[in-house]
Amino acid sequence: MSKKSSKNIKQSFKLPLKINPITTIQKLAKKFSYLLLIGLFMISMVVTPVVAKSLGESNSLVENQNTSLEINSESNDNFCGDSNVDKTITEWQNKVQDFRDSGNKLNQAIALSNLSVIYQKNCDWNNAQNSINQSLNILQNLEKTNEQQQILAQTYDIKGHLEQQIGQSLKAIETWEKAANIYSEIEDENSPSGLFTNNLINQTQALQDLGLNNRSCDVLANSFGFGEQCFCLVNAFTGDNPNQTNNPLENQQSRQQCNPEIKGFADVNSLIQNLQGYSSFPDEAVFNRALYSAGNVLQSLFYLDESQWALEASLVVAKNRESLVDESKTLLSLGNTLFENKQPDMALEYYEKAEETANKAQLSLLKLQAKINQFNVYALQKKWEKSKELDAITNDLNNSNLPLNRSSIYTKINLAKNIYCLETRESNCLKQGEANNNSPNYKPIWLVENNSPVVDLLSQAINEAEILEDKHTESYARGLLGRFYEDYSPQNLDEAIKFTKEALTISRNIEANDLNYQWYWQLGRLLLIDNEINDKPEQELKAFSYYRQAYNILQTLRSELSTLSKDVQFNFRDEVESLYRKYVALLLKNPTDDSSYLVAARNTIETLQLAELDNFFREACIRLNPETIDKIIKKAVEDDGNPTTAVVYTIVLDDRIGVILNIPEQPLQIHETMILKEDVFSLINGAEDNQDDGLVNYLNNQTRLASDITKYSSSIYDWLIKPFEDSLTKNKIENLVFVLDDPLRNVPMSVLYNEKSGKYLVEEYSIAITPGLRILESQPLAKFKSNNNNFGAGLTEEKIIEGTRFDALDDDNVRKELKAIPNMEKPLLNESFKKEKFTDQVEDNSYNIVHLATHGVFSSVLDQTFVLTWDGVIKAPELDGLLQNKEVNSSTPIELLVLSACETASGDKRATLGLAGIAVRAGARSTLATLWQVNDGTTSNIMVKFYDEIKNNSKINRAKALQDAQRKFLQEARERKNNLNPRHLNPYYWSPFVLVGNWL
Repeated sequence: MSKKSSKNIKQSFKLPLKINPITTIQKLAKKFSYLLLIGLFMISMVVTPVVAKSLGESNSLVENQNTSLEINSESNDNFCGDSNVDKTITEWQNKVQDFRDSGNKLNQAIALSNLSVIYQKNCDWNNAQNSINQSLNILQNLEKTNEQQQILAQTYDIKGHLEQQIGQSLKAIETWEKAANIYSEIEDENSPSGLFTNNLINQTQALQDLGLNNRSCDVLANSFGFGEQCFCLVNAFTGDNPNQTNNPLENQQSRQQCNPEIKGFADVNSLIQNLQGYSSFPDEAVFNRALYSAGNVLQSLFYLDESQWALEASLVVAKNRESLVDESKTLLSLGNTLFENKQPDMALEYYEKAEETANKAQLSLLKLQAKINQFNVYALQKKWEKSKELDAITNDLNNSNLPLNRSSIYTKINLAKNIYCLETRESNCLKQGEANNNSPNYKPIWLVENNSPVVDLLSQAINEAEILEDKHTESYARGLLGRFYEDYSPQNLDEAIKFTKEALTISRNIEANDLNYQWYWQLGRLLLIDNEINDKPEQELKAFSYYRQAYNILQTLRSELSTLSKDVQFNFRDEVESLYRKYVALLLKNPTDDSSYLVAARNTIETLQLAELDNFFREACIRLNPETIDKIIKKAVEDDGNPTTAVVYTIVLDDRIGVILNIPEQPLQIHETMILKEDVFSLINGAEDNQDDGLVNYLNNQTRLASDITKYSSSIYDWLIKPFEDSLTKNKIENLVFVLDDPLRNVPMSVLYNEKSGKYLVEEYSIAITPGLRILESQPLAKFKSNNNNFGAGLTEEKIIEGTRFDALDDDNVRKELKAIPNMEKPLLNESFKKEKFTDQVEDNSYNIVHLATHGVFSSVLDQTFVLTWDGVIKAPELDGLLQNKEVNSSTPIELLVLSACETASGDKRATLGLAGIAVRAGARSTLATLWQVNDGTTSNIMVKFYDEIKNNSKINRAKALQDAQRKFLQEARERKNNLNPRHLNPYYWSPFVLVGNWL
């Protein structure tokens, strides 16, 4: 593979943030700096500064005086305070004076720039700032030449690094952008391209500080020569390794279009050769920085396999360069990636190696960071006895004379959190949440005393942030201290409120919404506790206001960034779900005269569910243009003159189930059943100590009696339907659309049992479910069912894929099922149903119905949600991409996607998230799927009936067609017709079919 010249590589760069860059970044940074908390706290990332380097080559006067302005690259890293630089400071001060006395302004500026670097090395921020400002004042008043401009750009690079170190990343981006603009103007064959590349990497790191991880990825991709295309950077580290599962561009043709000279790799050495051959980095040091930054950026975007590849490559290059600094940094980041990727044992091994290497390099800060991160693993593994070692680490930290910079402050915060987690025996401590729900197993008394090491460390962090004037870090540390008092010291409630209010005042002043939502939430919780302890009912109204503000900020954070990092998505299940649910509980507790509070509660639960889907796909889930359910119902009423559809919204709270009913042209209705959430989960999923119990387990077991199932499903009927029976009957409702909260999503609504009538819900209503209040508008069946544009594929033979055995499906039944599809082209069956052929056929044709009679699994894990083909699997991201491409490129959307032999992942209580994700993201107007697999022909029986209803009834809708198919199946089982018998009355056989999306 031929290398590109440096000039060609530089010409392939796109200058980042060229048009009004700072205005854009400021707007984004004020809203999306969430990862500053996680990145600096958990990762304790160490950054390599840019230095005045190679200037001696362009300045003969400096060379003649034997004054080298090059600084050893290993001394440039962000470990200020780790070596004695007093002598070097004196030397550079003398050079500054000599050049000042001789009137050599240019060299004086160069010397001042290098002096600033040395001051930064010594953590002397005031002198560093004074030196760099003096240098800039001189340079800006000199005649503009290429040499002067190059030195000016490098000086801006040094100033940007200073600003980043003291927590002013937004200013750093502005400064580095000035340097980048200069580099773009003066670049030629003789310009050191490494300076421009380093500048891009600098911007990458500052953008990460601000939580702008996707923007950071774009800029870093530019440094590799991929233009500002993050997905190309992701693919560059995917290669041909079969273990790579997160790649957003599995299609090889797309990858080749993205970066045609990267052919894939099987090991780290081939990866290094590929990227060096394609990108032509000017030297190994810059290449190493780029690889390291790529690993951290990919980690922040949760491309963890790709992150591991990039960091392993960086580690190889660091070892080749014999750079202990780079090696120890990379080992630490590798540990973080493996920790995030749920490989704690390997993470611990890398943390230990990082500690050992940092010790050899005499890097005290990084050594401490590596040691402290080991305790994240210990907490996860519940090795509580390790807490005894924290005293020694605390002493090391106090005695190590750490530098005063943001990295050292977050090291203290990280240690405080580890002490807190291990001493309280909680692996997930000090995160936002409803404080009284999860009491710790162990409360050492010293934790709540004034001399607590947790309080002491957080107080140190606050003081040091004040000195640096790092408002964001100060706010975070103050709020965290308030969180500490909230959780384990209710007698110090006033202290908790005080620190939280101080944190909120600071974060509001700097418009840091990533912190604002946390402190509003925290303050709301504290006021509710105050009311509970001290009987202050006025506090509840204030708390409600704070919850509302926290919720509104979260909505802003989600809606204004189309592709969110993992942490900005908040991992809703673990991070902020309790905020949403508590806000809903307060809404329902504070009703107004109209139904606006019900609308707000309904919308809040929907945003939680859509956020879960976004989190599932790691990006905004709905990319098409959905319509509200209300408008679709209204349109159906106008077309048919009959308001036959009602929508049922369910809300599962800690102590009750709330159900909101929406009947067209009527106010919303609500009914609440007082029942503990754990009892709801137990009834549906089984108790913790009896996993064979519960409705879902009974439904999946064909040997269970129908009476066992109705015992449970009648309770759910009483919660959801019974309170509204009169309204439904009076308004002649025929179809019910459910927006289900967890864990009700795991239950097919068709099986709900009315003890009074002795009927299942499907015998009384047609049923559809939707993940949210917005769905894709659809053509009625009558408008497309006669078209000759439907397609099916099936797989009947046994397969072993990725070590998993999939049993054979009955060949006759699958063929009957496919044959029943109206006006279908020749299906792909068995060996003809190959992944590539299926992809080509769906992309190249316009189909209204796509029917897949094959094994598939729905899981709450993205890469474990798939359908089976003859030669492999089509995973959720690939199916999503395929069908979305068809949506964009075709005037005929997929009206109905049928997945007839799929099932929810065994033991995964949130597996229907995968079904909902496919249904929403596929672009199909409706998705018909099975929640478990029925192997004895009943699937094909019901599918044939479903298609017969479509073919024979010109006015039928999708939900009604499914209802009639299930009702006829039940009737035939009762009458023992068509090879059916009474055992098929068991819901196991007929209830797993669910219609997701548009019901018309």
